Amino acid sequence: MKFFAIAGIAVSALFVAAVSTPADAQQWPARQVRLIVPYPAGGNVDSAARVIADRLQAKLGQPFIVENKAGAGGLIAGEAFAKMAPDGYALFVGANGPVLFAPEIAKRDAYNWKRDFIPITSITMTPLVLEVHPSSPAKDLKEFIALARRDPGKLTMASPGQGTTNHLLSELMQSTLGLEWLTVHYRGNAPALNDLIGGQVQFALDQISVGLPSIKSGMLRALAVTGSTAPPGFLTSRPSPNSATRNLTARPSPACSRPRARRPRS
Repeated sequence: MKFFAIAGIAVSALFVAAVSTPADAQQWPARQVRLIVPYPAGGNVDSAARVIADRLQAKLGQPFIVENKAGAGGLIAGEAFAKMAPDGYALFVGANGPVLFAPEIAKRDAYNWKRDFIPITSITMTPLVLEVHPSSPAKDLKEFIALARRDPGKLTMASPGQGTTNHLLSELMQSTLGLEWLTVHYRGNAPALNDLIGGQVQFALDQISVGLPSIKSGMLRALAVTGSTAPPGFLTSRPSPNSATRNLTARPSPACSRPRARRPRS
């Protein structure tokens, strides 16, 4: 959360310049601003949005309200946002999945990021952590891969939604390493994490900012991270430079956008 607070200070000034036009830069915001988040409360993107909202509200003197619109891998929020007025009073805070991947995977032309979104700024870049329920016999990445190979299709993974970076990295791991498991899609990180802690599923590829408290408390076990570095004191195994997993890298990047004025489609 401390990192999100620092990010909130750093990006708050960018919003005024990016959201406002020269004609209204001195007046914006004149009323409440909505931050549309395509996940339920409690995940990493929701947490980042709330820190940003608090900082902007304190700096600019108008309410910044986080509005959670979860479901369909972010399509529900993305489709609603693309139809909103491009007046600077609705902003989209989402990661790669809802903006780039979900419409392609669902084969729905509900919106297109080039046509309907104007990027403002990135907020964070967060590695993913491979985490398992403590009942799992896997104590490190090598044992996890061996377990998945021994029982194809038996392991269950908690995904925060179809088309998320977490989901796509899971598919990449399976195809690259010749593994197979069952992916269970949830409406965001928070419900996925709850079921993993409760033992309803066996593992997850989760944002470190979400999983770290449960890992430190012993409710989950961390096996590997998807970056070359981990937070200080974060003990985890990593694939060696020569292993089959050396190219499995992911850093979801929540960002903020505003809607573009929609033009008639040709």
